[in-house]
Amino acid sequence: MTAQIHNTILYDGQELAIIEGAKIIEFYPREYELDPSMVVTSCWNGYWCNYEVAGDRLVLKNLFIHTRDDSYPDLAGVSVLPVQYVEHECYTIRNGEGAMERRREPAHDGHREYRDVGLPVGADGVLLAGDGFDHRYYVHMGWQYPWAYERLYELEFKHGRLVRVEDKSAWAAEQRAAYDAEPKGRDDLF
Repeated sequence: MTAQIHNTILYDGQELAIIEGAKIIEFYPREYELDPSMVVTSCWNGYWCNYEVAGDRLVLKNLFIHTRDDSYPDLAGVSVLPVQYVEHECYTIRNGEGAMERRREPAHDGHREYRDVGLPVGADGVLLAGDGFDHRYYVHMGWQYPWAYERLYELEFKHGRLVRVEDKSAWAAEQRAAYDAEPKGRDDLF
């Protein structure tokens, strides 16, 4: 499985990747007549979310989604944005000849965007969220290690309200140091 796109949470002015505990968040697109479908291997469930803590309440800020039937009804009174495109350069080989060319492709890997939704969502439990990912610890298949983030926070929610925050950055640094100190064999290369 390809490394997956993280949901994020905006907390105290920082956009943090949700590393563990995303299942405690009670947002299900199908409850809003949205039937997500995978379009890229980096997003197996067909959507990802940007949440934010507004006051002490967890809300859905933005939703990026690809639907099975290409239907995008309004979400909490917000319409999906038109397809957005990005241009980028890539190296292409045709008939044995290579050349750089510019391509125009759909943004967000083909997912559509609902922006500034502001939908309150339920959450009961603990999330680990981080910022400052150290790419030396990148895991290609699946999700990243929580301790691979320079800044790591434990956020606890009850009934969709933030009730506790604990800075776990020192613990994460200790884990990185312990990992780096372990002898590595050939199996760690693959």
